[in-house]
Amino acid sequence: MPSTLQVHPPGDLGPSSLCAAGSLVLVVAATSAALGLRLEGKIAVSALRTVCQLLALGSLLYPIFSYNRPFVVIPYIALMVCFAAREAAAKPQHTYSQMAAHFGFALALALTTSFALCAGLILRPTPWWDAQIMIPVSGMLLGNAISALSLGVDRFVGLLCGGEGGQVRCLLACGASRVEAALPAAQGGLMTGLTPTLNQMSVIGLVSIPGMMTGTVLGGTPPLVAAKYQMMIMFVILFTSSAALATSIALAASSLLDARAFLHPHRAQRRAGRKHADILVAAAAAVAGCFREAPLAAGAEAALLSLSDGFVEAGSGTPLVRMASLTDWASLSGGESQRVYLAMMVALRPQVLLLDEVTSACDGEATALVEALVAQAAVGAVWITHDTAQASRVATRIVEFQLVACDALC
Repeated sequence: MPSTLQVHPPGDLGPSSLCAAGSLVLVVAATSAALGLRLEGKIAVSALRTVCQLLALGSLLYPIFSYNRPFVVIPYIALMVCFAAREAAAKPQHTYSQMAAHFGFALALALTTSFALCAGLILRPTPWWDAQIMIPVSGMLLGNAISALSLGVDRFVGLLCGGEGGQVRCLLACGASRVEAALPAAQGGLMTGLTPTLNQMSVIGLVSIPGMMTGTVLGGTPPLVAAKYQMMIMFVILFTSSAALATSIALAASSLLDARAFLHPHRAQRRAGRKHADILVAAAAAVAGCFREAPLAAGAEAALLSLSDGFVEAGSGTPLVRMASLTDWASLSGGESQRVYLAMMVALRPQVLLLDEVTSACDGEATALVEALVAQAAVGAVWITHDTAQASRVATRIVEFQLVACDALC
């Protein structure tokens, strides 16, 4: 007699279980601190937001599911769209003034279409606005659409108005319409935005069990039925993300290219973000011991470089740059960054140093310290400088290049 599959839903999670899971976040934060990534604050804020937002969501959805009226469910989904548009518009590096509004319209249009398909042809809930089905499905659709919009539109605006915008200008100068000129950038944006979803679909069921299937199985649904629901939701996710991204790219193109096919790159801005911790400095902080009192060159009696106690010192003992912390890279000025890089390169004991305007951001005192460090390093150095006085101080041989105008090329 064939056996019957019995699936038992899990019990409630107690405080001890949640604390055990939360301890894993502490491990990640400790790793960030050890590597000097400076992500501890962001990790803490993200974890705290996760706890507060999910507790608030669970408390809010219970009365909505119980009441289950369209004038409650529809406004709640509209609020989700507003939050999704704001979140998607906050992520791209390339932005423009109407991005958030365009994202909101695109998400609302794509979600309304998907909502109608789910309610009329796919899930067919009774009633059609059933909160227990439509709100979770809308949340999954919006969550994936956020990534598609932020990645795809960022790529599109960057291609259209950024460093690679020369192709667009060339096409417009040759008489292309704004659709023809924007098409290569739109193709790049669509490919970039949809790649994460397509990658997820290509490995689903092989190396990953997605969240919806996991949740339905844990809730007592047979695995085969859960797999069918997961297929459905992935297809709808792909459609919603594609529709929202295509609409957003079209709206972005209408803002940056006017009806006369004139490109307005000044309407787009590159977001001024916080300077990230430099990977080289983070690595130096993690293994700082290898830089301390290291012999830098054969025959060098005194250590020319020491990275300890927050100082980078030249052979004379004078601080080359004072740092509150090796990991506090974002606080360094341009000149300090130059000197730290130079100190690290000297510590690697190269056979030759190529120094291209290495003191361009340094004052007179710092310039003298840099010149002294290079002179005492006992390595070959090729200096590139526009300062003739500096060339006479540091060089044993000077090669001077002069720009000569050629009438034939004018």
